Amino acid sequence: MKMKNIISLGLVFLLVVLTFVYRSHKRNRENLIETNGYPAIGEVYTFSEYSKGGSNIKFKYQINRMHYSQIGKPIPEWLKKGDKFLVLYLEKDPRESILLLDYPIKDSTDFQRYVKEFEQKRKNKNK
Repeated sequence: MKMKNIISLGLVFLLVVLTFVYRSHKRNRENLIETNGYPAIGEVYTFSEYSKGGSNIKFKYQINRMHYSQIGKPIPEWLKKGDKFLVLYLEKDPRESILLLDYPIKDSTDFQRYVKEFEQKRKNKNK
């Protein structure tokens, strides 16, 4: 009986460590994209449901005539299909991207303003 408890405790500990490593890796990836990513315009095109009762955003974007789509964060109530937002992607692998819901794009001036804002943030970080 004691051995089963030790094994169970070891498995729980392993799951906690793996969860921490996964979340840390995900956070590092997002930081890398925010720091080094290139801008594009992303459009929400559908929502996906998953088994635990939640749902995610599916968004698409285009880079050099290539189309990409990704699954993003959980869906805020106000979000609609067709809404456009700033996307940052990695130049070496454009499939690696994040949709920034805090940066809605209504027209090209929004996009240009956000590009300048992110360029300025990067300059300030590199000082």
